[in-house]
Amino acid sequence: PVMERVRDETGETVNLMVLDGTTGVYVESVESHQSVRKVVHVGTVEALHCSAVGKAILAFLEESRLEEILARGLQRFTPNTITNADALKDHLAVVRGRGYAIDDEEGEVGTRCVGAPIFGLDGRVTAALSVSGPSFRLTRERLELFSRPTVEAAARISAQIGYAPR
Repeated sequence: PVMERVRDETGETVNLMVLDGTTGVYVESVESHQSVRKVVHVGTVEALHCSAVGKAILAFLEESRLEEILARGLQRFTPNTITNADALKDHLAVVRGRGYAIDDEEGEVGTRCVGAPIFGLDGRVTAALSVSGPSFRLTRERLELFSRPTVEAAARISAQIGYAPR
């Protein structure tokens, strides 16, 4: 229901990714009703550094887990993919500061998304939520606008699974 409300508010596809070792797995997707939309298949495994949902997870991981993932290398998917570990760490510091991540055609040319972390009972990031769509509709300005409902929905899910901010 939380994801459906975000989809209805933004008009775009909403995805839920969980951390699985050093990658992310999409476990739920609520598709946009628009004919041109971002489609994510449940069960798809994805590198974390090239999507907003993945970077929302990376930004809040413990340092040792982040280093383990970075040690595997950062594959380039588009000209916008961050492939330098130091550059990605700087980018993740910005994500932590604002509470959400943006993917500006980093995983796939023609799509953009905004993602926010979901925290578990133990206070650790376990998943993330994103709003994604075609870049012609999801302009950088709209991504910023959609950050609020994305962050609020991720916080609501975090609270529902027992997370209480300290």
